[in-house]
Amino acid sequence: MFSVGKFSWPEGIAVSDSALAALERSVAAETDDQILAGIVKSAFSLLQQDTAQEPRVVALIAAALSRGDEYALHAASEVLGLHAGELTVTLLDTLLVHLLRGNPANKGTLVSVQPPCSLDFRRGAERLPDVADLVGVPHGSVCSWNGST
Repeated sequence: MFSVGKFSWPEGIAVSDSALAALERSVAAETDDQILAGIVKSAFSLLQQDTAQEPRVVALIAAALSRGDEYALHAASEVLGLHAGELTVTLLDTLLVHLLRGNPANKGTLVSVQPPCSLDFRRGAERLPDVADLVGVPHGSVCSWNGST
């Protein structure tokens, strides 16, 4: 599933409906957490190529995260950690809602959520204090997760 997100369309050409449809069929049929994680990454990669597909991609990511477990949540944390500046309010909220159900003992997943300081708080990041609680970061020091300010 991860390779679907790596398809490249020429500039000005919309992401193929068939690529999104394939991911939607997969998320409806799959229960394997690693495949669901691949769907999260692929869907986000397609969104990067065609932002007009945001409602469909956010619904797809939400469905994969609802059905997934630790691998899917880790994929969500990577999207948040590596692409925080690209996230829409809707996608950010979707990711954070699901990350809150992560296992606090799985620091590898939660440590991926390190660059919240790059988030534009005017775009919405109301759930970041909840994620900070989950990781064990004191309130007011969210930006010190990785030693930066």
